[in-house]
Amino acid sequence: MFRALILAGIASLGIHFGCSDDEAESPVNNPANNPNDLGTADMAEDSADDSGTPDVDSGGGDCIQATINGQWELTLADDVSVEYSAEISPEVEGAVRQVSVLFERYMPGADVGTFDLSQGGDNNFGTCAHCVFVRTDTAERAYFTESGILESTSDPYSRRADFSLSGLKLIEVTVNPLTRESTPVEGGGCVEFADFEVSGVFPPEEWTCPAETYGDGAQCNCGCGAYDPDCATGGDCLPGAPDCPEPVELPVVGCQESEVCTFDPVAASAECFETCDWAGRAGCTTGTCVFDSGANDGKDLCILDAIRIAPGVGIGEDCPSTGYQMVCNVNGGFAEGYCDPNDVCRALCNSNEECTEQGHTCQPFLFGESFGYCGPEPTDG
Repeated sequence: MFRALILAGIASLGIHFGCSDDEAESPVNNPANNPNDLGTADMAEDSADDSGTPDVDSGGGDCIQATINGQWELTLADDVSVEYSAEISPEVEGAVRQVSVLFERYMPGADVGTFDLSQGGDNNFGTCAHCVFVRTDTAERAYFTESGILESTSDPYSRRADFSLSGLKLIEVTVNPLTRESTPVEGGGCVEFADFEVSGVFPPEEWTCPAETYGDGAQCNCGCGAYDPDCATGGDCLPGAPDCPEPVELPVVGCQESEVCTFDPVAASAECFETCDWAGRAGCTTGTCVFDSGANDGKDLCILDAIRIAPGVGIGEDCPSTGYQMVCNVNGGFAEGYCDPNDVCRALCNSNEECTEQGHTCQPFLFGESFGYCGPEPTDG
């Protein structure tokens, strides 16, 4: 499954690699750029004319001797990839460039250890799990790793970087825009780096609490504008994985003792919610007691947002389409219906025998569980 995910991630990175924005400066399919021509002489002349300082020659001869000259930033983060970038000095090909360290997840788990970037797939842009490169002005050419040692002591996917690179040398390569396979340019340029370390916390832009508290492993910080991974109690294991350690629930900061911190789709942030006991009929002080359909680690929540509740819609009736998952058929402060993918209020169930309508079976909310709603088999679309 992770191999399929990473192929999608590689395809998306190919687009990212060719974007023309602040984070990725390479325009896609620009006919003015010859991927086999550095244009070094022209750029050196322009640079000297504009700034009075001749450009650094990256073609032939000795390698450019580069150092990190800017703050590290997290420039890409998704389920299978995370990229950290910083400006370097001197200029490469007449422009200030960034070096990027990209981690790509081929297997579950933390990416921690020592990695020789000259072998094991990391020596080609099309197969690397630990990719170090400098972009140029075209998506079809870059400077990619020939050699170097990467040491990572914390999981880079957690947005907490703690890694170092030594003996790093990048060489000029052409890049296949479809497969991202890299091919060294004969007689091409190269960039050698002084050894460097990267250490820091890079929370999402929405994070409003101190950066160092994000994912610190000490406590769940709620109401910080973005979801703190420390609030997740489900662990990192795949469903059904053997030998999965029991997850540890950390103390919550920002919520009352009777509340939990979970993602609020309406507010688009992590918020405190009062809990209730739907099965035990222990209701809410305010709001509607809504059963957990798989997103809240088994905790039933008191929901106040009217856009998520259809209290007057009975079983078999149409639910309003609000863009949010809704519940319905509210009785005595408890939601007793679920708005299915076709926006129809359905009865809740634990077995097929409880579903009396022709063609309906119990559709579980979670794979391998019994609790769900009575309805037809879901169809694509």
